[in-house]
Amino acid sequence: MNHILKPSAIFTVLLAVGGCATYHALPLAESSNLKTGLEQLNLTVPSKGSNNDPTKINPEKPLSPDKIGLVAVLNSPSHWLPPSRKISGPL
Repeated sequence: MNHILKPSAIFTVLLAVGGCATYHALPLAESSNLKTGLEQLNLTVPSKGSNNDPTKINPEKPLSPDKIGLVAVLNSPSHWLPPSRKISGPL
C-alpha cells in the first residue's frame, strides 16, 4: 500500500510545483468597453422563442433586480453569456 502512495504523492507535489512555476499574470485592462449610461444601450431584450415579441426595458420606471441583471447582460453580453447564447448584431 505504501508503494502506491509514494509515487502518487510525489506526482501531486511535482504537479503543484510545476503549476506554480508556469504561472504568468496577465496585465489588467486599462479600460472597459462598457457603456457609461442607459441611453447608450439598446434596452430591447431578444425574445426567448420565435413566437414571443422582444421585451423593451423602460429606464423611466423602477427596475426590478431581474431587469437590472438584464441591463448588465445587455451592457456586456460577452462577459455574461456562454458562447452558445451570444447576442448577434449590434446592441
